[in-house]
Amino acid sequence: MAETVTLKDALGNVEVRFSCCLRRYPEKNAVFSVLRSFKLSSISLISFFFRTNFDTNFEDRNAYVTGVSKYIEEATRHALFVSFLFKLQRLFQNDLLNEGLQHAANLYTWRCCSRAVPT
Repeated sequence: MAETVTLKDALGNVEVRFSCCLRRYPEKNAVFSVLRSFKLSSISLISFFFRTNFDTNFEDRNAYVTGVSKYIEEATRHALFVSFLFKLQRLFQNDLLNEGLQHAANLYTWRCCSRAVPT
């Protein structure tokens, strides 16, 4: 049976993840400053590993759409954008492009996580 996670635990995990990102990229503090308002008093550090995978085909995007075609178009555009950037990365292999790809991945991950949080 699946373990239930409380909202406090979920927000604590998000805080831990972003505090790791802030230590790794201190110049991006402005992006994550809003998340500091979710600071909880009892956060225990847990070890985890995350990586971005751009090799996606978005076959399941229709399952999440209920009558609003804007989201299907958005997922299609993102798939085309990612495949284009991945091809460029193979061609040029420079740091700026790699940083841009990582930023796009962070934005997409944030979008997915923010839509998954219950209201």
